[in-house]
Amino acid sequence: MAILGPETFQTGLYWSVLVQGDVIDRVEQHVLHSGAHLEKGRGHLQGAGRRQKAARKVTGIKLVYIGLYWEGLVLAAG
Repeated sequence: MAILGPETFQTGLYWSVLVQGDVIDRVEQHVLHSGAHLEKGRGHLQGAGRRQKAARKVTGIKLVYIGLYWEGLVLAAG
């Protein structure tokens, strides 16, 4: 069994730090981009909320018209 010298340890440490540095850089990039994605998603949710509110109003108006139509039919038949 060969005894490893300090150079071997330093080389291994160098490669370990190098690989971990790449991983840390990628994590940092993901964190930086996540803020932009979060803002985009927030905008999508706000738009969806506005469309849902408009759809509810249209549904309510349709129900009123249907009710008036049926009431007219009942009065006409009566």
